[in-house]
Amino acid sequence: MIKASFIVPVYKVEKYLRECVDSILAQTLESFELLLVDDGSPDNCPEICDEYAEKDSRVRVFHKENGGVSSARNVGIAGARGKYICFIDSDDFISGDFAQGLFNAAEKYGADIVQGGISYCSEDGETKYEEKSRLPLDTVISHSQVCALFDEMSSKCLALYCWRNMFRRDFLINNSIKFDESLKIGEDSVFNEQALLLASIVTAIDSCNYYYRSREDSAMNIKYKKDYDRILNLQWKRKIELYEKYCESPSERFYEDIAKYCIEALLPSLLKNIYNNPVKAKYRQAKKVFALEMFKRSFEDFDINKIRSKSLDWLMFLMIKNGHWLFAHLLCKYVLFRN
Repeated sequence: MIKASFIVPVYKVEKYLRECVDSILAQTLESFELLLVDDGSPDNCPEICDEYAEKDSRVRVFHKENGGVSSARNVGIAGARGKYICFIDSDDFISGDFAQGLFNAAEKYGADIVQGGISYCSEDGETKYEEKSRLPLDTVISHSQVCALFDEMSSKCLALYCWRNMFRRDFLINNSIKFDESLKIGEDSVFNEQALLLASIVTAIDSCNYYYRSREDSAMNIKYKKDYDRILNLQWKRKIELYEKYCESPSERFYEDIAKYCIEALLPSLLKNIYNNPVKAKYRQAKKVFALEMFKRSFEDFDINKIRSKSLDWLMFLMIKNGHWLFAHLLCKYVLFRN
């Protein structure tokens, strides 16, 4: 029996790929496979992938046209043969006992999903800090408990990052859980939310054996993100839809929590994308953001007077909520996001 399948989407990571692959092949877990999905990478990554497949029978390579990380992961899910699946980003790396710890917990509790912690690293691989899972550790978490935990899903980032988790493959296949290929940013949070809400049993372990590398040229650090507003609004809609579909008794705290996150985190991020980049017609672009359904609903679900700091950010929120968009634009352009 193949105990685990590691799925690694590969695209323009020639500098980091060998370290990632070597860390997976050094796992203490017996009987696993590594699926390298070359997403049409234009550098030497395809050759590196084939080189590893020739040397190690545990490695399988899939070459495909470029379609994005979601499509690459979906190819991996379809081709996986292991009892469990782990997603690893090709510029990251894992400790030798990463999979063994997750596997042991999955078998002990009969879990569909096991979540671990994260070690955040600099570009050269030096650990900066650790972040443990915020789920209850070393215990059975039922569906009803997951729904209750979703009251703080956004503020505690419970559904972020697919690569910190181990998923039972049959669970993903039987529930048709795949990555949404229309989402180019935050695709794993929607995937994780659906998986968490459909799981019968979830658990978490007290280790931080996944090493996430912060890169200046990573997808999340690209200076200007095209269609960022449309993608985040679609992501927000999917999260609301999934919660309402799978949680029998929706909680007002969930709506308040996601609204607070949208206002305090996503709104400034979208505005920075406009005002800190050479974007034409900034006011027109800002009005598109202000008018998003995500923010209309969020200002209804969350009272901005609960924000402790009555800063200029809070003044901007107040202007947007009350429809004073020109004043909000001027505040953003000449004060908050002035280059």
